[in-house]
Amino acid sequence: MKTNEFAVSAVIGVILMVAITVAIAAAVYYYVLPMTQSNANVPPVITWDVDQLNNRITILEADGGFSYASTNGGTTTGNLVFKTSTTTYSIGANFKLSTILQPSVPSDWATGAIRAGDMITEFTDQQTYDVIWVPTDTSIGTIIFN
Repeated sequence: MKTNEFAVSAVIGVILMVAITVAIAAAVYYYVLPMTQSNANVPPVITWDVDQLNNRITILEADGGFSYASTNGGTTTGNLVFKTSTTTYSIGANFKLSTILQPSVPSDWATGAIRAGDMITEFTDQQTYDVIWVPTDTSIGTIIFN
């Protein structure tokens, strides 16, 4: 009987297969990990048009995730506010909200989701407002009324 002196031990073969499996599992884990993490701290995208003549802004486009901040009985709800250098403003308490379809929506509706066509009125002349994403206190834009 002839012996094979060049054969690989079964134990070494198993160790190699386990090592390859672990390497593939690690690669898949690091590929999938970013897909499972939440982007809660990243503000959604919003665009608006400034109407200088009427001191209002009209929302042109808004990703899901924005809600108007309004002050109800001292508690601020929502995740979008407007700040000047000295004051924080919210819809309902300081500004009025309306839509193209409903020009006189009551201010207590102000905690609803932001949609295209929403108009925010009663801004002040000669004022600059930072639009703030509340969860991270991040400025997502500036509105200037001349």
